Amino acid sequence: MTGQGGSARRERAARLDTPARGGATLASVAPLTTEQILALLAPIVVIQLGLMIVALHDLESDERRVRGGSKLLWVLVIVFVNVVGPIIYLIGGREDA
Repeated sequence: MTGQGGSARRERAARLDTPARGGATLASVAPLTTEQILALLAPIVVIQLGLMIVALHDLESDERRVRGGSKLLWVLVIVFVNVVGPIIYLIGGREDA
């Protein structure tokens, strides 16, 4: 019985390694180079920094009122919640003066 279970597992593993309908398997995809990873991450970093600068500049205005009344809390959200923090502030954190 043990021999059949091992055989079935090997067959299942072999089927998972073969491409379905001519597609590539995960094992056959070449790993990304450092340059490719940087090229993928660079736009995200630029967007993150741009949103953070815009949100912090808007928040520092003396006449700007914020929901919850605490600008310090919004600074922490903007800085530490990555891309989503500045978007949350710009969409829902500001109150009209």
